Amino acid sequence: MDHALIDNWNARVHRDDHVYIVGDFSFRSKRPVSDYLDKLAGHKHLIIGNHDGSWMRNFDLEAFFESVDNELMIVDRNRHVIMNHYPLMTFPRKS
Repeated sequence: MDHALIDNWNARVHRDDHVYIVGDFSFRSKRPVSDYLDKLAGHKHLIIGNHDGSWMRNFDLEAFFESVDNELMIVDRNRHVIMNHYPLMTFPRKS
């Protein structure tokens, strides 16, 4: 299944695309996270989830991620997008 997911990612994501991973990237994986990240195209941004702490402790995040945040707000085609792994009761620009 891992190979299929990697192939599907790379069929859709191009080298210059930005991808936002909203937590729990490798939950319960027995393989090193770098085995996956080395094979995935695009500029990766990690929004930390509740199951990300264990693999992040002794990992060179800067080698694989453009950014690592608990929460991130971006503007995409004039839309404000807030990314957070956890449910938000209220947030800026709510409408």
